[in-house]
Amino acid sequence: MTAAIVVWAAAAGSAAWVWLTGGMWWTLAAFWAWGLILQAPGVMVGGLFTAVGWNELLKARRFAVSRDRDEQAALLFLVRLDQLLRVRGTLAGALQDMGYRSPLGGSAAGEKVLAQVADGYQVSALSLVSRVARVVQRHGGSLSPLLAWAIDAVHGAQSRRHGRQLEEAAQRSTVVVLAFAPWAIVGIFRMVVPTFYQVLSTSSLGAGTLAGIGAATAIVLIILARHENREAMLR
Repeated sequence: MTAAIVVWAAAAGSAAWVWLTGGMWWTLAAFWAWGLILQAPGVMVGGLFTAVGWNELLKARRFAVSRDRDEQAALLFLVRLDQLLRVRGTLAGALQDMGYRSPLGGSAAGEKVLAQVADGYQVSALSLVSRVARVVQRHGGSLSPLLAWAIDAVHGAQSRRHGRQLEEAAQRSTVVVLAFAPWAIVGIFRMVVPTFYQVLSTSSLGAGTLAGIGAATAIVLIILARHENREAMLR
Protein backbone atom coordinates (compact mmCIF):
# COMPACT_ATOMS: atom_id res chain seq x y z
CA MET A 1 0.00 0.00 0.00
CA THR A 2 2.80 2.41 0.90
CA ALA A 3 4.59 1.75 -2.40
CA ALA A 4 1.37 2.40 -4.33
CA ILE A 5 0.86 5.71 -2.49
CA VAL A 6 4.41 6.80 -3.30
CA VAL A 7 4.01 5.83 -6.96
CA TRP A 8 0.73 7.70 -7.36
CA ALA A 9 2.08 10.72 -5.48
CA ALA A 10 5.09 10.82 -7.81
CA ALA A 11 2.77 10.45 -10.82
CA ALA A 12 0.53 13.30 -9.64
CA GLY A 13 3.50 15.54 -8.87
CA SER A 14 5.18 14.83 -12.21
CA ALA A 15 1.95 15.41 -14.13
CA ALA A 16 1.36 18.69 -12.31
CA TRP A 17 4.91 19.82 -13.08
CA VAL A 18 4.58 19.00 -16.78
CA TRP A 19 1.19 20.71 -16.96
CA LEU A 20 2.33 23.88 -15.16
CA THR A 21 5.53 24.21 -17.20
CA GLY A 22 3.94 23.40 -20.55
CA GLY A 23 5.90 20.20 -21.01
CA MET A 24 5.27 17.18 -23.24
CA TRP A 25 3.03 14.44 -21.94
CA TRP A 26 4.53 11.70 -24.08
CA THR A 27 7.68 11.63 -21.95
CA LEU A 28 5.68 10.84 -18.82
CA ALA A 29 3.66 8.23 -20.68
CA ALA A 30 6.80 6.56 -22.05
CA PHE A 31 8.58 6.27 -18.69
CA TRP A 32 5.34 5.25 -16.94
CA ALA A 33 4.81 2.47 -19.48
CA TRP A 34 8.40 1.36 -18.96
CA GLY A 35 7.79 1.09 -15.22
CA LEU A 36 4.58 -0.87 -15.80
CA ILE A 37 6.43 -3.31 -18.07
CA LEU A 38 9.13 -3.90 -15.45
CA GLN A 39 6.50 -4.03 -12.65
CA ALA A 40 8.72 -2.26 -10.16
CA PRO A 41 7.51 0.70 -8.03
CA GLY A 42 11.05 2.05 -7.75
CA VAL A 43 11.43 2.06 -11.53
CA MET A 44 8.06 3.82 -11.90
CA VAL A 45 9.02 6.59 -9.46
CA GLY A 46 12.54 6.92 -10.81
CA GLY A 47 11.24 6.88 -14.37
CA LEU A 48 8.79 9.69 -13.61
CA PHE A 49 11.60 11.78 -12.11
CA THR A 50 13.67 11.09 -15.21
CA ALA A 51 10.74 12.11 -17.42
CA VAL A 52 10.57 15.47 -15.66
CA GLY A 53 14.27 16.10 -16.31
CA TRP A 54 13.97 14.93 -19.91
CA ASN A 55 11.04 17.30 -20.37
CA GLU A 56 13.12 20.23 -19.18
CA LEU A 57 15.95 19.34 -21.57
CA LEU A 58 13.60 19.00 -24.55
CA LYS A 59 12.01 22.36 -23.74
CA ALA A 60 15.44 23.97 -23.48
CA ARG A 61 16.45 22.63 -26.88
CA ARG A 62 13.18 23.79 -28.40
CA PHE A 63 13.76 27.24 -26.88
CA ALA A 64 17.30 27.34 -28.31
CA VAL A 65 15.95 26.60 -31.79
CA SER A 66 13.37 29.37 -31.35
CA ARG A 67 16.07 31.84 -30.27
CA ASP A 68 18.17 30.91 -33.31
CA ARG A 69 15.18 31.71 -35.51
CA ASP A 70 14.68 35.03 -33.73
CA GLU A 71 18.33 35.92 -34.24
CA GLN A 72 18.19 35.07 -37.93
CA ALA A 73 14.99 37.08 -38.38
CA ALA A 74 16.57 40.02 -36.55
CA LEU A 75 19.60 39.81 -38.84
CA LEU A 76 17.42 39.89 -41.95
CA PHE A 77 15.52 42.83 -40.47
CA LEU A 78 18.74 44.76 -39.83
CA VAL A 79 20.09 44.08 -43.31
CA ARG A 80 16.87 45.20 -44.97
CA LEU A 81 16.60 48.26 -42.72
CA ASP A 82 20.17 49.27 -43.53
CA GLN A 83 19.48 49.02 -47.25
CA LEU A 84 16.25 51.01 -47.16
CA LEU A 85 17.61 53.62 -44.76
CA ARG A 86 20.29 54.50 -47.30
CA VAL A 87 17.57 54.95 -49.94
CA ARG A 88 14.83 56.71 -47.93
CA GLY A 89 17.06 58.66 -45.58
CA THR A 90 14.66 58.40 -42.61
CA LEU A 91 13.97 55.59 -40.20
CA ALA A 92 10.18 56.03 -40.46
CA GLY A 93 10.33 55.90 -44.25
CA ALA A 94 12.53 52.80 -44.28
CA LEU A 95 10.26 50.99 -41.82
CA GLN A 96 7.19 52.00 -43.81
CA ASP A 97 8.71 50.45 -46.93
CA MET A 98 9.28 47.28 -44.90
CA GLY A 99 5.58 47.18 -44.00
CA TYR A 100 5.88 48.49 -40.44
CA ARG A 101 3.57 51.38 -39.49
CA SER A 102 2.99 52.98 -36.13
CA PRO A 103 -0.63 53.73 -35.22
CA LEU A 104 0.57 56.46 -32.87
CA GLY A 105 2.27 58.68 -35.44
CA GLY A 106 4.38 61.66 -34.39
CA SER A 107 8.00 62.56 -34.96
CA ALA A 108 9.25 59.48 -33.11
CA ALA A 109 6.96 57.00 -34.88
CA GLY A 110 9.87 55.15 -36.50
CA GLU A 111 11.72 54.81 -33.22
CA LYS A 112 8.59 53.46 -31.52
CA VAL A 113 8.11 50.84 -34.24
CA LEU A 114 11.78 49.87 -34.02
CA ALA A 115 11.46 49.47 -30.24
CA GLN A 116 8.44 47.18 -30.71
CA VAL A 117 10.32 45.02 -33.21
CA ALA A 118 13.35 44.84 -30.90
CA ASP A 119 11.14 43.84 -27.95
CA GLY A 120 9.66 41.06 -30.09
CA TYR A 121 12.98 39.53 -31.10
CA GLN A 122 14.98 40.22 -27.90
CA VAL A 123 18.29 40.14 -29.81
CA SER A 124 20.97 42.26 -28.13
CA ALA A 125 22.34 43.92 -31.28
CA LEU A 126 18.86 44.97 -32.45
CA SER A 127 17.93 46.16 -28.94
CA LEU A 128 21.03 48.39 -28.91
CA VAL A 129 20.08 49.83 -32.30
CA SER A 130 16.62 50.59 -30.92
CA ARG A 131 18.01 52.41 -27.88
CA VAL A 132 20.49 54.43 -29.90
CA ALA A 133 17.75 55.34 -32.41
CA ARG A 134 15.99 57.29 -29.67
CA VAL A 135 19.15 59.26 -28.97
CA VAL A 136 19.65 59.95 -32.68
CA GLN A 137 16.04 61.12 -32.97
CA ARG A 138 16.56 63.64 -30.18
CA HIS A 139 20.08 64.87 -30.92
CA GLY A 140 20.67 64.04 -34.57
CA GLY A 141 23.13 61.73 -36.27
CA SER A 142 23.12 58.66 -38.51
CA LEU A 143 22.09 55.11 -37.74
CA SER A 144 23.92 53.60 -40.73
CA PRO A 145 27.28 52.99 -38.95
CA LEU A 146 25.47 51.38 -36.01
CA LEU A 147 23.41 49.18 -38.33
CA ALA A 148 26.58 48.02 -40.07
CA TRP A 149 28.10 47.21 -36.67
CA ALA A 150 24.97 45.35 -35.53
CA ILE A 151 24.93 43.23 -38.70
CA ASP A 152 28.60 42.34 -38.23
CA ALA A 153 27.98 41.58 -34.54
CA VAL A 154 25.18 39.13 -35.30
CA HIS A 155 27.21 37.50 -38.06
CA GLY A 156 30.19 37.18 -35.71
CA ALA A 157 28.08 35.67 -32.91
CA GLN A 158 26.59 33.13 -35.31
CA SER A 159 30.01 32.19 -36.67
CA ARG A 160 31.48 31.70 -33.20
CA ARG A 161 28.50 29.64 -32.08
CA HIS A 162 28.59 27.44 -35.17
CA GLY A 163 32.33 26.99 -34.70
CA ARG A 164 31.89 25.44 -31.27
CA GLN A 165 28.59 23.72 -32.06
CA LEU A 166 30.04 20.28 -32.78
CA GLU A 167 32.19 20.29 -29.66
CA GLU A 168 29.30 21.38 -27.44
CA ALA A 169 26.95 18.85 -29.05
CA ALA A 170 29.42 16.08 -28.27
CA GLN A 171 29.76 17.26 -24.66
CA ARG A 172 26.01 17.44 -24.16
CA SER A 173 25.53 14.01 -25.71
CA THR A 174 28.12 12.64 -23.30
CA VAL A 175 26.30 14.18 -20.32
CA VAL A 176 22.97 12.71 -21.47
CA VAL A 177 24.52 9.26 -22.00
CA LEU A 178 26.12 9.34 -18.54
CA ALA A 179 22.84 10.49 -17.02
CA PHE A 180 20.99 7.50 -18.48
CA ALA A 181 23.84 5.03 -17.87
CA PRO A 182 22.51 3.89 -14.44
CA TRP A 183 19.21 2.90 -16.06
CA ALA A 184 21.09 0.92 -18.67
CA ILE A 185 22.93 -0.90 -15.86
CA VAL A 186 19.59 -1.67 -14.17
CA GLY A 187 18.32 -3.10 -17.46
CA ILE A 188 21.44 -5.25 -17.80
CA PHE A 189 20.95 -6.57 -14.27
CA ARG A 190 17.35 -7.50 -15.12
CA MET A 191 18.47 -9.51 -18.13
CA VAL A 192 21.73 -10.99 -16.83
CA VAL A 193 21.17 -11.29 -13.08
CA PRO A 194 17.38 -11.51 -12.64
CA THR A 195 17.62 -12.66 -9.02
CA PHE A 196 19.58 -9.56 -8.05
CA TYR A 197 17.13 -7.38 -9.95
CA GLN A 198 14.23 -9.08 -8.17
CA VAL A 199 15.73 -8.18 -4.80
CA LEU A 200 16.49 -4.67 -6.00
CA SER A 201 12.96 -4.05 -7.28
CA THR A 202 11.02 -5.63 -4.41
CA SER A 203 12.89 -4.42 -1.32
CA SER A 204 12.36 -0.97 0.21
CA LEU A 205 16.06 -0.21 -0.03
CA GLY A 206 16.15 -1.27 -3.67
CA ALA A 207 13.07 0.80 -4.54
CA GLY A 208 14.62 3.80 -2.83
CA THR A 209 17.83 3.26 -4.79
CA LEU A 210 15.94 3.14 -8.09
CA ALA A 211 14.00 6.27 -7.18
CA GLY A 212 17.28 7.94 -6.26
CA ILE A 213 18.73 7.01 -9.65
CA GLY A 214 15.76 8.71 -11.29
CA ALA A 215 16.14 11.79 -9.11
CA ALA A 216 19.88 12.02 -9.87
CA THR A 217 19.21 11.64 -13.60
CA ALA A 218 16.55 14.36 -13.42
CA ILE A 219 18.92 16.73 -11.61
CA VAL A 220 21.64 16.24 -14.25
CA LEU A 221 19.18 16.83 -17.09
CA ILE A 222 17.67 19.91 -15.41
CA ILE A 223 21.13 21.43 -14.85
CA LEU A 224 21.97 20.81 -18.51
CA ALA A 225 18.63 22.36 -19.53
CA ARG A 226 19.30 25.47 -17.41
CA HIS A 227 22.72 25.81 -19.04
CA GLU A 228 21.18 25.58 -22.52
CA ASN A 229 18.52 28.14 -21.59
CA ARG A 230 21.12 30.62 -20.36
CA GLU A 231 23.14 30.15 -23.51
CA ALA A 232 20.07 30.54 -25.73
CA MET A 233 19.28 33.88 -24.12
CA LEU A 234 22.64 35.26 -25.28
CA ARG A 235 21.50 36.23 -28.75
